[in-house]
Amino acid sequence: MRLLNLDHSPYATRVRMQIRHKQLPVELAAPDLPLRTPEFLERYPLGKVPVLLLDDGRSVGESMAILRYLEAAFPEPSLLPASADQIAFDSMLAGYADSHLAPALFPLFGALMGNAKVDTDSRLADIEAQLRKLERLLAQWGVSEARLTLGAICLSTVLAFTLELCARFDRPAVLEGLPNTRLWWQSLQGFGVVESTLDEMLAALEVFLSQS
Repeated sequence: MRLLNLDHSPYATRVRMQIRHKQLPVELAAPDLPLRTPEFLERYPLGKVPVLLLDDGRSVGESMAILRYLEAAFPEPSLLPASADQIAFDSMLAGYADSHLAPALFPLFGALMGNAKVDTDSRLADIEAQLRKLERLLAQWGVSEARLTLGAICLSTVLAFTLELCARFDRPAVLEGLPNTRLWWQSLQGFGVVESTLDEMLAALEVFLSQS
């Protein structure tokens, strides 16, 4: 199997994290066609990176679909919670990352790229509001220490991206006043595969932004 990957992408990064944690036989490769072209879309129907290329010629698009596929194909070591409560909480972490925090982040990334004119103060306020949602979720479920799960992996890359962009817009302390979130984040970075893969993503982001 082969993963079409961009190191700076938070969505590709979460799959790389899973691959490394499980030590899977998946080759990492740059996209073999230019992104956002008819040719890329023709070969890869969902038109996004990452893409997992299967040995039979089919492809799996969307990071969550790839994560779930690899988890089912290679169940050990497991990144799935054991209990119904833990499964529900973990699913909320993944949903929060992709449906709450990431959409608030996109306009700020566009502004940094020079592709959009936005009210940065308003966008930063929106991100802070989304982070307070996470704080309330962690508090309600009594969670301040992270487990290495699919949901935590999904959130880790989006949160790291968020903190990096906020720092670039002079908001380096957005986790102040969010004690559960700060403790959860610190404990998650204690997993070596999380820390090293996030460092790789942020270094690639620096290069990507310098070339944009």
